[in-house]
Amino acid sequence: MTPSGSIVPRPGSLGRRLAVMSLCGLAACVNPEVKDLQHAPLAGSSIFQVGGLDANLVQGEKAIEDGLYEEAQVLFTRVLDLQPTNRHAKLGLGEVMLGVGRYREAMARFEEASTEPTLQAKALQGRGLALLALKNRDQACPILTETVKADPALWRSWNGLGQCFDTDQKWKEAEEAYRKALALKPGNAAVHNNLGFSYLLQRKPQEAAAEFVIAVKQDPQLEVAKANLRLALAAQGRYDESLLDVPKDEYSRALNNAGFIAMMRGDYVAAEAYLSRAMEASPAFNEVAWRNLNQLEKLKK
Repeated sequence: MTPSGSIVPRPGSLGRRLAVMSLCGLAACVNPEVKDLQHAPLAGSSIFQVGGLDANLVQGEKAIEDGLYEEAQVLFTRVLDLQPTNRHAKLGLGEVMLGVGRYREAMARFEEASTEPTLQAKALQGRGLALLALKNRDQACPILTETVKADPALWRSWNGLGQCFDTDQKWKEAEEAYRKALALKPGNAAVHNNLGFSYLLQRKPQEAAAEFVIAVKQDPQLEVAKANLRLALAAQGRYDESLLDVPKDEYSRALNNAGFIAMMRGDYVAAEAYLSRAMEASPAFNEVAWRNLNQLEKLKK
């Protein structure tokens, strides 16, 4: 759930309006530095460990945990070069594709891996998370429900289910799902961020801010948690505080978001001030802030 630069009020609850500004980490986020993985070296790499196929599978899983998707692809592909039916390597490649945002390719790999009984739950999880990333919740949520029944220890499935429950405004179930994910993966920044956004959707900005603070502390590079923290502060009326330490290239957007939140809170004076500043701070015409200002005028009348 990431804040969007195109926040325009529409009919409906504040929760639905905020939902367009959010991102929920699937615990396998797209790495913007990864290039076309089809060009990754597949043979002769020093990454390949000569200690056997099992060693390479272990190294590949570790590379995924560290976000080193190109290295992981090298390892898993090398295993498949030597053993084309290896389901563990296919599962690993599915995780790589999921990690870099190639969701349909990921689903194909997970489908191949699912023929191995010991891998069925993890393959099911991968398919559910890929479908969730593709916004196909009608298929994703039942699959993730099936996954946690098959293996309750798969924390990413609980994290994904939390998002499903948030969409349905089943707040108690969402919190329970996120708490189960955190019990399995204590201190995970992505889950704390998602729990915080769930609170924000419920109009509990103080509880939300507390979760976002934890997320940022656990992962100072998690920009989505920083942005969501700003939303939570603004939702408490702490507009100026929400603008502290905002990068220069994000300042106009942050001003617009503060103005939008103020407008949703009925704080029209502050809303007009921040939206006007968003227009002034933007290097180009800020159509989003302009549309929000027009909407503000309608609400004031």
